[in-house]
Amino acid sequence: MGPRQAWQAARVMKAGYLIPIHEGGIWMSVPPLSLHPGRPEHLLALKGNDTESPEIVILKNGETFFL
Repeated sequence: MGPRQAWQAARVMKAGYLIPIHEGGIWMSVPPLSLHPGRPEHLLALKGNDTESPEIVILKNGETFFL
């Protein structure tokens, strides 16, 4: 799912955190599996100034997040 769908799903599930797990772009040579639209920055733009929405946590490669 792209950023907009992930954002909507997190809102519907009343998630506390939203952590994107891929950077987008083309990975594999077999479409449509290779197309991953969106970047973490797109999630930040969707959130805007909404204070009641899930917290977006963007991890660096290898970084760990503890709940």
